[in-house]
Amino acid sequence: MLAEKVKAFTVWRIYKFKDPNGEIAELSRKGLPIYALIRMYYDKYLGGEIIFKNVLLNEGITKIWELVIGSFAKVTGEVIGTGDGYATTFTATLANKPVKPGTVTVTDGVETFTDNGDGTLTGDKGGSGTINYVTGEISVTFASAPASGADITADYQWLDVFDNTNAELGVGDGTTAEDPTQTDLVGSNVVYQPMDSGYPTISNQTVTFRATFDENTANFSWQEFSVRHKVTLINLNRKVEDKGTKVAGETWILELSITLS
Repeated sequence: MLAEKVKAFTVWRIYKFKDPNGEIAELSRKGLPIYALIRMYYDKYLGGEIIFKNVLLNEGITKIWELVIGSFAKVTGEVIGTGDGYATTFTATLANKPVKPGTVTVTDGVETFTDNGDGTLTGDKGGSGTINYVTGEISVTFASAPASGADITADYQWLDVFDNTNAELGVGDGTTAEDPTQTDLVGSNVVYQPMDSGYPTISNQTVTFRATFDENTANFSWQEFSVRHKVTLINLNRKVEDKGTKVAGETWILELSITLS
């Protein structure tokens, strides 16, 4: 019997620049390719580091499978407005998106709106509303004005993907060996940064995350690395390897590529 195996080939790269004014960091955050940055600022390029392999964390593996099967995260009681005794219409943008159609409910404790799955909301007292599942924009009009001080709350489900809005790369100074049961970086100094513009990218079987740590950020010994969801705080992986000490006035660009085969 042939054994089936899924292989994950992981490469971390760090590109280091002398950047006291932050101009390289600004361009990097805009998604300028690394080769272009090196060409433009060759005299400030301090060199690169490369790291192979990492450990996928248990919570990260679970999240991967949840995303594969379309499992959504749940939000309960998110406040989207407060009654004043006069206003009947309330408009807001949900904190998390994309929203799963058919899962939204809104209430002031008196009237409850349900999601019809087509972008419309229907109140049980005669009110109406709309929801944009992609942007999270929501508007409800109550049949009667909610009481002064009453919270208008929303429950819903959303797809917590590791996209440009939610993914972030982190570094820390922890040296404890990787273990699948870990749920974060472990150092006393830990910094996460958001994705550069246009990242993560997918090319064939490879996903690439990239984040920029500017001249004032994460100036300590870089010993551990991870990619995390900034809302759910779920970490996919962790790698431990000494890659030097970042000092003030330097911009380091961290890149992670994962290839499945």
